[in-house]
Amino acid sequence: MSGPLVPQPEQATQATYKAGGALVVQPLPDEIGVPVRRYQFDILCEGGIGEAKASRDLYTGICITALIGFVGTLVAIDWETILAAQHKAKLILALVSIGLLFATVAVSAAGICIHEARRKRTLKDSPYAREKARLLKLYEAQQAVAPRQP
Repeated sequence: MSGPLVPQPEQATQATYKAGGALVVQPLPDEIGVPVRRYQFDILCEGGIGEAKASRDLYTGICITALIGFVGTLVAIDWETILAAQHKAKLILALVSIGLLFATVAVSAAGICIHEARRKRTLKDSPYAREKARLLKLYEAQQAVAPRQP
């Protein structure tokens, strides 16, 4: 024999709404609104594109350095001596150096283009850009309504 039935505490269930059998809407948890001042917003906005800017700037430095090395190598080589028949090793070394510097310039220029395109795309059309535009409108509306202090 079993003892008297003891009611079990009900499990907390989360309410859902089903429409048409396909749409399920989950209630959002309580959220706390936190005010963000304009300067804080500007700091947050800089973080959205900071990585692309840093990468672009890194590739710019590499490109400029390699370009200076490329031009310096071309100017510093005594081509008459290098092209002489007995200096084949020096000719190969010079051509390899020039080729590597040229490849470095080309690859870093491509890196600059890629990261700049990514940065511009992020600024123009992304969830980041839409949210930034929405918040900017709120700040502008707030400035228009707020009385100016002397």
